Amino acid sequence: MAKAKSFHRWVGLILAPFMILFSITGIVLNHKNIFDRIPISRGFLPAAYHFSNWNNQLVAGSLPISKDSILLYSKNGALATDPQASFVARLEDGFPHRLNRINDAIKLPNGTIIAALPDGLFALRKGVWKLLASTEDPIVSMAAQGDTLVAISRSSLYTSISPYNLLQRVPLLAEPQQNRKVSLFRIFWELHSGALFGLPGRLVVDLLGLALLILSISGIATAINRRVAKARSKQHRDVRAWRNRLRHAYKTHIWLRFLLIPFLLLAITGTFLRPPLLIAIAPIKVHAPLGTSLNSKNPWHDKLRKISYDHEANDFLLSTTDGFFSLPSIATPTPLKINPTPPVSVMGCNVLRYTDSVWLVGSFSGLYRWHRHSSSITDALTGEPYIAHGGMPTFGELSVAGFSTDFACGPIVFDYASGARTLTPNATAPTMPAWLRGEPISLWNIALEIHTGRFFSALLGPITPLYIFLLGALCVALLITGWKRSRKPKRPKRAKPSESQL
Repeated sequence: MAKAKSFHRWVGLILAPFMILFSITGIVLNHKNIFDRIPISRGFLPAAYHFSNWNNQLVAGSLPISKDSILLYSKNGALATDPQASFVARLEDGFPHRLNRINDAIKLPNGTIIAALPDGLFALRKGVWKLLASTEDPIVSMAAQGDTLVAISRSSLYTSISPYNLLQRVPLLAEPQQNRKVSLFRIFWELHSGALFGLPGRLVVDLLGLALLILSISGIATAINRRVAKARSKQHRDVRAWRNRLRHAYKTHIWLRFLLIPFLLLAITGTFLRPPLLIAIAPIKVHAPLGTSLNSKNPWHDKLRKISYDHEANDFLLSTTDGFFSLPSIATPTPLKINPTPPVSVMGCNVLRYTDSVWLVGSFSGLYRWHRHSSSITDALTGEPYIAHGGMPTFGELSVAGFSTDFACGPIVFDYASGARTLTPNATAPTMPAWLRGEPISLWNIALEIHTGRFFSALLGPITPLYIFLLGALCVALLITGWKRSRKPKRPKRAKPSESQL
């Protein structure tokens, strides 16, 4: 018991600041629509978060605006430049916010450039973005077949024709052999945030976050007041005020023990969202729990990620969480599973481009050339054939965040960490202007980096991937030892007096 008491006290003091950070950042992460629009200068952050050589997903893709101007777009906004990058300027007049996430952009055959933002579709007209259509279901990717715009959200397919101010939802049918199960990872993810039960679930988790914040602060206050009270007592000084504070802090700390099960659920599900426990649950698929947001009649609920049109095969290529699918016709929208396909990381497909008679598929698992007709898949950097090993795709040599063929130096792949890298031998990528280094990042993104531990990677070094696992395991142990300590021992029942004692 003494060891458990000592463990709870000292490990609790060490973990308390981290629990406070988890509480605050968790609440922020639960309300992306609010905090994603609050800009914070990267100049206040560690160097790893500064833009350098077009890294940190500064460029997801590009489109030619004219012969001598290019649009660069990503979730960091829109930039205008030329093929030599001799100038770079923000191109965001008409967008609704200071921070504008561009999920995708497309140039239609008639020359119209359309960008998909969480707020809706915007068209670029004479250097100014004009709202075409507002969307409650944010569009994440777009393609075109003739003058028909085909777009997807994470769950639905839409079509639109000129002037593209109305999106018509097209119900996607289930693939004949489609597995309607969902990943256990997804269930843990949504249970951890509360999204498994919609807005009420997220609000409940927010309250748990506040309770965890109070638990951590009251634990620190208990330790400090006890320490000061003991020190003053030894000096024969008045300790009544400190003992009174200690009593209130301890009562608050103990009172929250009734939330043990919810706290444990938060800690355990969070621990499974990062390696090494993530590896154990990633391949497991189960039926969606009844009454939850994942139990949808839509067979494509939260599965769609990217769409592109294949002019050679005359079909749409869909990248989903269940792999790649062919959509032969919008009139009969039944996607058909494709095998074999290039590996795509669990974070999704970032590049799906048809260039030089081959598909380029890029994600954090690398960049691959894919000949659909011959099923040939090769590494775009080494030329080596891809050999599937089964299981979850691992991270590749490149963490592909974007791609462009519009610069004078030829094709460029953008690695998330290192930035621009040309695919043409001896070619040099254009220099990124210095003024971009400290461009803002959203408060929501900072909260995500802190919550996952990546923010502390310079201090943690090689143990960064284990940050969540280690803290989660210690948190579980801390909660259990605290609960055991808080239980009042049962008083032994008094023996009934004998007749002789009466």
